[in-house]
Amino acid sequence: MPRSKPDPALAATVRRLREGQGITREALALEAGITTGSLARLELGYGSPSWDTLGRVAAALGLSVVGLVGAVEDAVAWGGTSHAGFDYVASKRRPTRFP
Repeated sequence: MPRSKPDPALAATVRRLREGQGITREALALEAGITTGSLARLELGYGSPSWDTLGRVAAALGLSVVGLVGAVEDAVAWGGTSHAGFDYVASKRRPTRFP
Protein backbone atom coordinates (compact mmCIF):
# COMPACT_ATOMS: atom_id res chain seq x y z
CA MET A 1 0.00 0.00 0.00
CA PRO A 2 1.45 3.42 -0.92
CA ARG A 3 2.25 5.74 1.94
CA SER A 4 0.30 8.95 2.17
CA LYS A 5 2.08 12.24 1.67
CA PRO A 6 3.01 14.20 4.80
CA ASP A 7 0.83 17.16 5.66
CA PRO A 8 2.77 20.44 5.97
CA ALA A 9 -0.13 21.97 7.93
CA LEU A 10 0.12 19.20 10.53
CA ALA A 11 3.87 19.69 10.80
CA ALA A 12 3.58 23.45 11.23
CA THR A 13 0.68 23.18 13.68
CA VAL A 14 2.41 20.72 15.99
CA ARG A 15 5.52 22.87 16.03
CA ARG A 16 3.57 26.09 16.69
CA LEU A 17 1.52 24.48 19.45
CA ARG A 18 4.68 23.19 21.11
CA GLU A 19 6.50 26.49 20.80
CA GLY A 20 3.41 28.39 21.96
CA GLN A 21 3.45 26.41 25.19
CA GLY A 22 7.18 26.97 25.63
CA ILE A 23 7.94 23.25 25.48
CA THR A 24 11.16 21.91 24.04
CA ARG A 25 11.06 19.20 21.42
CA GLU A 26 12.82 16.87 23.85
CA ALA A 27 10.30 17.51 26.64
CA LEU A 28 7.29 16.98 24.36
CA ALA A 29 8.75 13.77 22.95
CA LEU A 30 9.39 12.48 26.48
CA GLU A 31 5.86 13.38 27.60
CA ALA A 32 4.38 11.76 24.48
CA GLY A 33 6.49 8.63 24.89
CA ILE A 34 8.09 8.90 21.45
CA THR A 35 11.65 9.56 20.36
CA THR A 36 12.90 13.06 19.73
CA GLY A 37 13.69 11.96 16.19
CA SER A 38 10.09 10.87 15.62
CA LEU A 39 8.81 14.23 16.82
CA ALA A 40 11.37 16.06 14.69
CA ARG A 41 10.25 14.11 11.60
CA LEU A 42 6.63 14.96 12.38
CA GLU A 43 7.42 18.68 12.84
CA LEU A 44 9.52 18.81 9.68
CA GLY A 45 6.85 17.06 7.61
CA TYR A 46 8.80 13.89 6.86
CA GLY A 47 6.64 10.79 6.68
CA SER A 48 3.16 10.27 8.03
CA PRO A 49 2.74 9.62 11.75
CA SER A 50 0.49 6.82 12.96
CA TRP A 51 -2.78 7.56 14.74
CA ASP A 52 -1.15 6.30 17.93
CA THR A 53 1.67 8.82 17.57
CA LEU A 54 -0.79 11.63 16.82
CA GLY A 55 -2.80 10.68 19.89
CA ARG A 56 0.28 10.69 22.09
CA VAL A 57 1.49 14.06 20.78
CA ALA A 58 -1.98 15.60 21.06
CA ALA A 59 -2.34 14.39 24.67
CA ALA A 60 1.10 15.72 25.56
CA LEU A 61 -0.01 19.10 24.17
CA GLY A 62 -3.19 18.96 26.26
CA LEU A 63 -5.44 18.25 23.28
CA SER A 64 -7.50 15.39 21.94
CA VAL A 65 -6.82 14.09 18.44
CA VAL A 66 -9.98 15.93 17.39
CA GLY A 67 -8.58 19.13 18.91
CA LEU A 68 -5.28 18.66 17.07
CA VAL A 69 -7.09 18.02 13.78
CA GLY A 70 -9.19 21.13 14.42
CA ALA A 71 -6.04 23.18 14.94
CA VAL A 72 -4.67 21.88 11.64
CA GLU A 73 -7.92 22.75 9.87
CA ASP A 74 -7.79 26.24 11.39
CA ALA A 75 -4.23 26.63 10.14
CA VAL A 76 -5.28 25.70 6.63
CA ALA A 77 -8.32 28.01 6.78
CA TRP A 78 -6.16 30.92 7.94
CA GLY A 79 -3.47 30.14 5.39
CA GLY A 80 -1.01 29.12 8.09
CA THR A 81 0.47 26.06 6.46
CA SER A 82 3.98 27.46 6.66
CA HIS A 83 6.01 28.32 9.75
CA ALA A 84 6.20 32.04 8.99
CA GLY A 85 3.77 34.48 10.55
CA PHE A 86 1.24 32.12 12.10
CA ASP A 87 1.10 31.48 15.81
CA TYR A 88 -1.35 29.54 17.92
CA VAL A 89 -2.45 29.91 21.48
CA ALA A 90 -2.70 26.23 22.35
CA SER A 91 -5.39 26.57 24.99
CA LYS A 92 -7.74 28.47 22.67
CA ARG A 93 -6.82 27.05 19.27
CA ARG A 94 -7.01 30.49 17.68
CA PRO A 95 -4.52 32.38 15.60
CA THR A 96 -2.86 35.09 17.64
CA ARG A 97 -2.57 37.32 14.62
CA PHE A 98 -4.85 37.65 11.66
CA PRO A 99 -3.75 37.73 8.03
